[in-house]
Order: sequence, then structure tokens, then C-alpha cells
Amino acid sequence: MFKTTFVVIMLLWISPTAHADLLTDALADYKSSSYQGMVDKLERFKPDQKQLSTKYYLLGIGYNRLQNFEKSSQALLQAAKLKNNSPDLWYELGQALYATSALARSLEAFKRSAQNKYKEPESLYYVAHIAQILEDYKTSRDVFAQLIKHPQADSSLVQASRFQLAEVLLSMAETRSDSGRLVESFVIPQFEEAQAINPKSDIAPEIGERLREVKTRYGLDPNRMRNGRVIPEKRWGVGFQQEINFDNNITLATDVPTSQATQKESYIFDSTFNAQYTASFKGRYLIEPNLRINQKKYAETSEPEVFQNDSYDITAGTTFKFEHTAKEQPATFGIGLDYKYIARDRLKQKDRIFYARSITVSFFESLRLTKWGDTTFRFKIKDYTAFQPSLNNTTRTFAVDQIAILPNGTLLIGIFNADFTDVENEDNSTNNYLFRVDHLRPNFIAGFTLSAGFAISFLDTKLQSETRGTEKSYNPSFKLIKRINKNVSMQLTYDYTKNTSLDTARFDYTKHVSGLRFRIKF
Repeated sequence: MFKTTFVVIMLLWISPTAHADLLTDALADYKSSSYQGMVDKLERFKPDQKQLSTKYYLLGIGYNRLQNFEKSSQALLQAAKLKNNSPDLWYELGQALYATSALARSLEAFKRSAQNKYKEPESLYYVAHIAQILEDYKTSRDVFAQLIKHPQADSSLVQASRFQLAEVLLSMAETRSDSGRLVESFVIPQFEEAQAINPKSDIAPEIGERLREVKTRYGLDPNRMRNGRVIPEKRWGVGFQQEINFDNNITLATDVPTSQATQKESYIFDSTFNAQYTASFKGRYLIEPNLRINQKKYAETSEPEVFQNDSYDITAGTTFKFEHTAKEQPATFGIGLDYKYIARDRLKQKDRIFYARSITVSFFESLRLTKWGDTTFRFKIKDYTAFQPSLNNTTRTFAVDQIAILPNGTLLIGIFNADFTDVENEDNSTNNYLFRVDHLRPNFIAGFTLSAGFAISFLDTKLQSETRGTEKSYNPSFKLIKRINKNVSMQLTYDYTKNTSLDTARFDYTKHVSGLRFRIKF
């Protein structure tokens, strides 16, 4: 509006000349955005010396709108030489010169525009930005800092200025021997403050991406370990899961493989609470404490052989991880310690009392030995103390897991597990060998994800081998899972193990709220 009013006043001032009709038409073209017609008429306009600066000024405006920046800059420079005092002349000239890559002259034009208080915040931004391009980082830094505090600068301009100030400080820091310290102390805070001004703005994603790049380059990304492994941004998690299952052949299982089975059936209410936290140190070390509370309640309360399986257990533990490299790939060495307390209704009095406790120490190494995926080697020692001394045992476990990510996007997981259990009553000592393969295939059919598995185990009964032999167990299973929406999924499950089968169709509702995870499965 200001520019249009100014042009009108100028044209009215020169209208008494012989070219009044020509100028009137040029003004009409300007008001209707017909800039080509405007410049054509102005080129034919023959003013006297007093009006010459006005002609060049108006031509410069017209050519600028037509994006003919070469002619625009030439006309505006002529207007400036003739001492045209239009308030927007230097700003328009700065834009035209910038578009023609005449950066040094453009910088001076924007400085004049800022001195004249015309679009001062925008003019200052151009000054700082061009100085940045010309690698005059000191000038750029000072002007961006001035602009950030300018009372007339809107939030979008302040955000862009702080973003560019971070880039300028980064360029300055990279010339110093202590660049890492400078980046951490000065550059990163500027990026973070820029992003915080408006996290939903158009440039916020660009700021966030740049921030991650700089943190990664200088080893300052708290979510990226020094070996390149990325850990979750959210360090803690709390979840509750409720499952309702049906078992048509309840097995009275113990923690050693000497169980007997009964032909009973019941619904099972399985409730689990989980909490975990990840603490990272120096980009190499992780400490992950965790707590798990599980309760199993059988709906059948009239059969002691069933409700004696009512139980709860509490597991508290922590895992220490050292992130390193092997074969130039990320690798992880870990040590874990878990304590577990188990209570069960072993007296069949509907009262869950102490059944057993265990302490487990584990060691593992996860590394990439093949191009397909990670291989993990595990060794565990579990000391198990039960209410009945004859059940006390120590189990040593050796395990190998192999993950294979196939080109079609499917996932294969192979597991070998060997448990060597020495029971206090030596007659019950066993060795158990498990082989398992799982196949996960997204979008298997009609939007369902397929999870299919097969396991086979061999139980060496050792001293009882003459009567029991080597016991074999087969466990085929599959799941079809379909996500209905972000909270609800449908799952069809079949799980068969030897004489026990579990065949279910279930709905799964999961809700995440501020790090808390609630899950109900039917």
C-alpha cells in the first residue's frame, strides 16, 4: 500500500507534463500488476532532468517485478546516482543485485536500506546472510545477533536468524583446534533454541535434521553411540499388559523339566507390569535397570490341580552394555544380573506363598558376522533355590541367535539353546537342547503379518535315561496379526507343544500415553 501511494504521488507530481496520458496508463498498469505494459510506457517516457530519477526508479520497480533483475539493477543504480530519495530504493536495489550475484554491492544496498529504517529486520537479515555467504563471519554473527533482539522482527524471522547464526558459529568453530568444545558450548544451543521457537514451522524439520547431523559429526548425539549404533530417544518406558488365554490341557509346570500333566482346562488371566530405563555414558556405555511383575490367575477355582498354578513373580535386574566395533561394524558386549522371586499356591489353599528364588548372571556379545544380520552369543548361569531342597539346581546356558533380513523384507530368526541343569537330587539333572526358527513376513495376506515358528527340543535325562530315554518335544506355532488402527490389532494364534495346545483368536488393544504402554489381549 505504501509503495502504491508513493508511486501515485510521484505520478501526480509529474502529470502536468506532455506525457500525462502515458504516465496515467503506466500507473494503471502498475495497479493492475501489468508490469510489462508499465515498463514499455516508461521506456517511451521522455522526462526532463528533474524527473529522470523518478523514471529510473519506476523502471527499476517494474523490471524487478518482471524478474528482469539485470535491467532492474541498472535502472535503480541510475536512480540512486540521480539522488532519488524513495525509501524503498535501496531495498529493491539490494534484491536485484542479490539476484544477479553481485553480492558485495547487494550487501551495501541492504545496509543503506537498514540505515534508512526501511524494512529494517528484513534488510538486516539480508546483510547478515550475504556476509555469511562472503565468509565475513564476524559481521554475519554480529548482525544476526542484532536481528534476534530487534523489536520489530517476527518469530519466523527470529527463528531463521538463530538458525543461520548457528551455522555461522559452526563455520567459525571449525577453524579452531578446540572445535568440539565450541560446537558443544555455543553451536548446539543455538540450533536447539532455533528449533524451540516454533517446533511446527516449515523450517523446524530442517533445523532438526541439521542439528542431528552436527551432533553426529562431533559425537554429541545422545542417541547415537560412538560405534554408530542408535539407541531409542525415549530413555524410559512403563507398560502394563493384560492377556486372557484359554488352555485346554493345563500342565503343572515347574522350573525343572520333571512336570506331569492333567487333563484340565481353564481361562488364564495373565497380567504383566514392566518398567525399564536406559542410561548412556560417554557414547560407549549403557546401564539398563528393569523391573517386571507378573501374575497368573486361573479362572477355574474348583479344581486344586488347576488353581495350584496361581502364581506371581517379581524380577529385578540390570544390564551393563559396552558398545564397540567388530569387523568395522557396531557390536555390543553385555553383562546382566537378575533376581527373581516366585510365589505359587503350592499347598492348594488359594494362598500364594514362597516357591522359589533365582539369581542369574549372563554375558553376551552381539556382532555382525554376515551381511544378513546380527549374531548374538550368550552364556548364563542361573542359581535356583526352591522351597524344597531337592528342586534346587544350577543351570548353565549356552545360546546363539542369528537374525537374517532377507531382500524381500522378511525376517528370519534362528536360535540354538543348550541348558545344562544340575539338580541337587542328581537323578533329576538334565541337558536340554533347543533348535528354533521363526519367520516374520509383513503383509502376508489381506494386510495380515505372518509370524510362524517351529521348535524342536531334545531332553537328555542323564541318570534316568534308561527309563525315560531322550525326550523330544515339537512346537509348531503361527500368528496372523492385522493392525486395525493405531491402538487396535487382531491376532489369530495357534501354538502346539507335545500334548499341550493353545488355539486362540484374539483382539489386541494397545495405548501409548506419555511413555506409558497399556495393552489388553483377548
